[in-house]
Amino acid sequence: SIFDVKDQNVKNVINIIKSSKSNSIVNLPNNYVGKKCYDTFSIEKVQEYNDYEVPFVNNFEDSKWIISKIKQTKEKSNYVLRLDSNKIKLPLIIRNRRDGDSMVVKNLGRKKVKNIFIDEKLSIEERNSQPLIVDSNNEILWIPGIKKSEFDKDKEEKYDIILYSERKRTNE
Repeated sequence: SIFDVKDQNVKNVINIIKSSKSNSIVNLPNNYVGKKCYDTFSIEKVQEYNDYEVPFVNNFEDSKWIISKIKQTKEKSNYVLRLDSNKIKLPLIIRNRRDGDSMVVKNLGRKKVKNIFIDEKLSIEERNSQPLIVDSNNEILWIPGIKKSEFDKDKEEKYDIILYSERKRTNE
């Protein structure tokens, strides 16, 4: 059969559903996983996530995000970042999270990226695929759409780089 479920698989699924943890995964046969994310449970085919790290020049696109360098905007949400190139080490790099990542959040001090993702209630997949913008010193400058670092400049301050991000609409 395609999905040969054993008693132990059923017990594991029941355990994570009952568990107080907000994000849990249980392995099932044939490359499936049972996933609990806050108050929903689903069974899905395993998705492989590869770590990536690419130089950011003028734009970046993956299945979920478009991030580009723009000339100007009045917007000041978490989807926009203004940088002074003298205060960071170019070139910029775009990558996914690594164990132990932390950033100096604007007006908040240093926080672990892991805790920021938990506060934002991101699923494990979202955490693994969320792009981060770092400079060449590996200083995290921005988690697009979520948090800016202390390197973000206000519109009145001096800056020469503006990055703009947008989430792609998915048909889910």
